Amino acid sequence: MVISQFLIISGQKCQPFIIKFILKKYAARNNKLGDISCEEMKCFIGILLLSGYVSVPTTKLYWEESSDRYNRIVSNALSWDGFEFIIDRSTKVRPLFTVLNDRLQAYAPHSETHSVDEAMVPYFVRHGRKQFIRGKPIRHGYKLWVGATSSGYVIWLEPYQGARSVIPEQYRSLDLGPSVVLQYAYILSFLGEFPHHILFDNFFTTVPFLGELKKRRLKGTGTIRDNRNPKCSLETTACMKKNKRESFYSKVKKDKSIIIAKCHDNSIVSAASNAEPVHPLHSVSRFLRTLKKIVKVPRRHCMYALNTGMRGIDRREPKH
Repeated sequence: MVISQFLIISGQKCQPFIIKFILKKYAARNNKLGDISCEEMKCFIGILLLSGYVSVPTTKLYWEESSDRYNRIVSNALSWDGFEFIIDRSTKVRPLFTVLNDRLQAYAPHSETHSVDEAMVPYFVRHGRKQFIRGKPIRHGYKLWVGATSSGYVIWLEPYQGARSVIPEQYRSLDLGPSVVLQYAYILSFLGEFPHHILFDNFFTTVPFLGELKKRRLKGTGTIRDNRNPKCSLETTACMKKNKRESFYSKVKKDKSIIIAKCHDNSIVSAASNAEPVHPLHSVSRFLRTLKKIVKVPRRHCMYALNTGMRGIDRREPKH
């Protein structure tokens, strides 16, 4: 007995047009048109139904080779990699996110500055999707990709899928981080023709990605890792630590489309932008340990814009 026949045996007879509808919806969500066949989708649904009759602690145990766990029907019907390819870990909550995103976008305020970052939903019980992110206000829980205005209004939420996160075909050359921002940029295109400026941290920023945003007539600014701009030789972090505070170095691409800057603030920070210049200077408050008091120090415009705009997602409750 093959697993696709299990659908009929269990009383779950699926017409071909239903399977085609499921494939179409799956492809539209994950941009994987043609990667799975109708027969594979039948097997996938059959495995889900079988799991209700023959339960195991984790689904992967169906493919274990040990005699007390191995399930020949399942393993012969569909490989574990094939099952992993199809399944969406957020299937049960996907309708909720769809409705929530529709409502959020329907009432979204007009804003030029937006930020994209990861956010955490607090959760402390053991679960396969629970994450730990050091330095976040909430360190344990479920991770979400979030797009919001600089004032904190959330426009888009997407559950993080872990190592199995799907990168749409048209964004695969840019990696996962840039693909998340471009998905949010696509949503912004339906909210009005505005000169949107999207801010992000070093997980998302690459020089080719900023160039791609430029082609799409979108502004982008973000912190950047030193190993992502090898062709731009700025002062090393070790040397900058020896320099006085407020020291600053920058390089501009030949066509002046992208600027990469590095400054000594509370720490050594590198940033890249296709929109924000170095000047003018802004005055910000900093505590100097040597003087043991708060003083005003200058900050370059690109750094200032990044610092003020990224407050939309990482917002902390005010202390009373």
